[in-house]
Amino acid sequence: PREEILEKFIRTLAKALDKKLDESAPAGIIVMADPHITGMLKPHLSKRVSEKVEAFVTKNLFHADDKDILEHTRGAA
Repeated sequence: PREEILEKFIRTLAKALDKKLDESAPAGIIVMADPHITGMLKPHLSKRVSEKVEAFVTKNLFHADDKDILEHTRGAA
C-alpha cells in the first residue's frame, strides 16, 4: 500500500527526470527531498541523470518558504 505507491511515484519521477533531459539541457540538477525519498530515488536514476545531479539536499522542505529553499540550494551545488 503506502510503500508501493511511494515506489511507483519514485519510478515515475526518475523517468520524468530522464525525459526532461531529452527536452532541455540543464547545467545541473539539485534534488531536494526527504532523506527516505532520496535514498529510494538514487537507484532509479539513469546514468545520465545521475551525472547531472550536482547535489542531494536531504531535507524535508515541504513547509519551507522560498527564502529557506534558496538558502539550502546556495550551498548545495
